[in-house]
Amino acid sequence: MKTRNVYLWMFVFSVVSFINCISSNGIIEGLINSFSSIAEDDECDQPDLCDEMQIMLHLACIRITSPERILLLLTWDSLPAACDKTASVLGHINDTLTDCTPPQTNNLYMRLYKALVFFQGQMCTMAETKSKHMEKYRSCISELRDDLIDCEGPADWFEKRSKTYVCRQFTEIINCDYIRAALLCGLKPARMLRSFAAEVINKALVVSCLI
Repeated sequence: MKTRNVYLWMFVFSVVSFINCISSNGIIEGLINSFSSIAEDDECDQPDLCDEMQIMLHLACIRITSPERILLLLTWDSLPAACDKTASVLGHINDTLTDCTPPQTNNLYMRLYKALVFFQGQMCTMAETKSKHMEKYRSCISELRDDLIDCEGPADWFEKRSKTYVCRQFTEIINCDYIRAALLCGLKPARMLRSFAAEVINKALVVSCLI
C-alpha cells in the first residue's frame, strides 16, 4: 500500500512539473486535489490492524497465558461451565477480529486463540471426537490441576523459534502429564490426556513437534 502511494505521488509531481511549464496554477491545483482524494480513498479501503492486546485480555479472562493453561480447562469442576466460558471468550475474540485485519497467524495470541478453538471443537461440541472419551475419567482428571501446573514448561518456552529447544520442552511437558495422570488415573486416561495435550500444544507452536 505505501509503495503504491509513493508511485502515485511521484507520478503527480511529474505531471505537475510538466504542466507548470505550459499551464496555469489552477490546473495544477486541480490535479493535486484529484490525486490526493484518490490516495485518501485508497487508504480508507484498508481496515486497521487488530489490537492484539484486546485478544490477550479476552484470553486472560480464563487465564490462558500458555498452551498448557488450556489443558487446565479439563480440571474445572464442570466441563459444561468451562465450555460455556470458552465459547464466551471465543465469541468476544471473533467480534474483535471482525472489523480489522487480524494479526499474522504466527502471532502469539493468535496461536493461543487457535489452540483454544481446537479445544472447544474437541471437548465442547456434540461431535464424538476421540478426546471426548476423556469425559469418562473426568472425576479423576479434574484432580490433576496441581500436577498439570507442575508439568508446565519454562516461561515463554513456546514463543521460541528453535525447533530443538521447543520440541524438547514439548516432549517433557506431555510426558510429565502422562506420568502424573497414569499414577492417579491409570494408563488409558493417561494416554488420552497425553495425546490431547500434544494436539492442543502443537496448535500454539511456531514449529511442529512429533509425539
